[in-house]
Amino acid sequence: MIDLSKFDINANDEYRPVYSKRYKKNGEEYLIETDKINIIEDMTEKQLEIERIKEIYNNQERLKAEELIDNLTDEEYIASLEELELKNQELDTYEYLNKMEDIKEVYNLMPEDIRIKYKNLANFQKEFLPKFIEERKEYINKIKENEIQEQQIKIKEQENIAKKLEEQTKMLEELQAKMNGGENV
Repeated sequence: MIDLSKFDINANDEYRPVYSKRYKKNGEEYLIETDKINIIEDMTEKQLEIERIKEIYNNQERLKAEELIDNLTDEEYIASLEELELKNQELDTYEYLNKMEDIKEVYNLMPEDIRIKYKNLANFQKEFLPKFIEERKEYINKIKENEIQEQQIKIKEQENIAKKLEEQTKMLEELQAKMNGGENV
């Protein structure tokens, strides 16, 4: 067994030695100092690396949450969520339990920050679901309005193109008429 007490490291040292195991000719093990590490510099580098990783992770989580919510946004899904709202409904026990299981599934699909904010399923169902449904309905309506506006713009562009083609056709016919009329004279 090697006596490691002689390699005791002082916590106040800025540099720490790096030891490697070596063997003598007789097979006995010993440690030799092979390098020195600047602990303060190394720790600041590691801290910066950890902060970068946390930032990347947070960005990915945020983007993942936004993508998840956008994927959950369609009219059929919103209609099924509205059915899960338990407002003034008289349900037997099993219907209630089934709806609560469905709500639990929706809850588990939500991003982590929402699950942290609404730890209780009842609060999630009463506070979050109605707001979420309204926000998503507005979002769907805005998307539909944008699509309608884009279609109207395309229709107007096509009408303008058709008008320009008619004008150019008339001008071409007039020019041909003038050219034909000029040749006859």
